[in-house]
Amino acid sequence: MRALRMACLFLAAGLLCCHSARGDDRHNGIELRKAERIVLLGGTLIEREQTFGDWETQLTVAAAGQNITVRNLGWSGDTVWGESRGLFEPHLGYQRLVEHVQAADPTLVIIAYGNNEAFAGESRLDEFITQYAKLLDDLKADGRGFVLVSPLLMEAASLPRDPDVAPDDAAAYNHHADLYADAIAALAGKKGHGFIDLRPPQRAYVSAGGSPLTFNGLHLTDAGYRQTARWFVSRFLPSVRVDEYDDDAPAAAELQAAVVAKNELFFYRWRPQNFTYLFGFRKHEQGQNAVEVPQFDPLIEAAEHRIAKLAQKAVSTGANEGNEGS
Repeated sequence: MRALRMACLFLAAGLLCCHSARGDDRHNGIELRKAERIVLLGGTLIEREQTFGDWETQLTVAAAGQNITVRNLGWSGDTVWGESRGLFEPHLGYQRLVEHVQAADPTLVIIAYGNNEAFAGESRLDEFITQYAKLLDDLKADGRGFVLVSPLLMEAASLPRDPDVAPDDAAAYNHHADLYADAIAALAGKKGHGFIDLRPPQRAYVSAGGSPLTFNGLHLTDAGYRQTARWFVSRFLPSVRVDEYDDDAPAAAELQAAVVAKNELFFYRWRPQNFTYLFGFRKHEQGQNAVEVPQFDPLIEAAEHRIAKLAQKAVSTGANEGNEGS
């Protein structure tokens, strides 16, 4: 019954957000417009999300009826400098970062950077924020909105360190993570972008004795993505009561499986395993096969249409069952 009430609340929230959107005015509004094209951008936190799909699934259900689409452009180890994307050409990493986003042509970019950079401490904070601001300027486009997400805090309980020193190590890192998160919040405010702060709910969760969310202090487990998805969506759509969302309901499980399958197709589209031979310095050997990569596009679009239908199904199933139980 809780999941069924949740489906109805999600539908109402989606309609509310659709009506409250202000045309092309994207300032400060963490809002979803109809047919929103969302890009998730960041490092390991975002890249791993595509294999679990919890953030995207819960966001899709929350916006059921609005036909949003989500493209995951996360890259493990990435930073606002885009170093990880350079592959064999590190100097091209940032250029590729910008090109990846522009190629997806999003109307909304949700960005989660800062966890990697926080390891550098306070000495590189100003440099980080300057580069983050440059990235936002370079990604700017008419009608395109931005939502910046805070770094997650390190969990001492799952940190692979001596239990006697793990709390101190986590506290030291979290001090820097707080500095970076506060600076990101200030940057979002200065530029008129949305900001989602995951730290307060994470601290409350830990204080309440919640189970570890990560397997190594920073990288989320399946359960970690499920829990953080609730915090993520509740700050995106504050009127949604995400605590009542049932991840294990059949309709939700079917939708999440479809989301993960779509993400796999898209990953092969923009990051083919034989990238070096198709587009890199060895493309003279097999570059002729690059023409096959765009053939993923219709498969991805078909998967997105299916996701939209499954989101509607999850909502309508909940509403119908809720009526039966009333």
